[in-house]
Amino acid sequence: MTEEYGLPVGATLPTFSAQDDQNNTHNLDDLMGENGLILAFVYGTWCATCVEALHALTRYAPQLQKEGVNIAAVLIDDTADIHNFRRSSPRPIHFPLLADKDERIHHTYRANSSKVYMVIDREYVLRHKFIDFDGTQKPNLPTLLAAIKDMASVKDN
Repeated sequence: MTEEYGLPVGATLPTFSAQDDQNNTHNLDDLMGENGLILAFVYGTWCATCVEALHALTRYAPQLQKEGVNIAAVLIDDTADIHNFRRSSPRPIHFPLLADKDERIHHTYRANSSKVYMVIDREYVLRHKFIDFDGTQKPNLPTLLAAIKDMASVKDN
């Protein structure tokens, strides 16, 4: 059922560029960590379950970054709304929040129906994806760490 949401696992992902809330332009390459990237697609700062997802990623970020994996989130918001969200967040957010107001990136990655979390290796290959249809299915930290470990084992083979 999750295959139709998001690009297929094993696909080489297209690159993109997007501005964050500080008006810095990012592309897939500069978002990558030493061992990969978790790219989260959420609706925006106006969606309660999306805000919960962003706060969860904020909590997970230090451990994921210790594993050499960066996080970035793509939101259907403009840079001003994202900036206001970041400023009002109860916990500092130390990863890029990217504006996709026209939904171009969401459509390219087929992530326009749900919250989609993609685990991407350094060669831009989608290794794992998690779909959160209703705000109750977001991946937890152990699930993301297992996906990173699995991604590393594929790279070593």
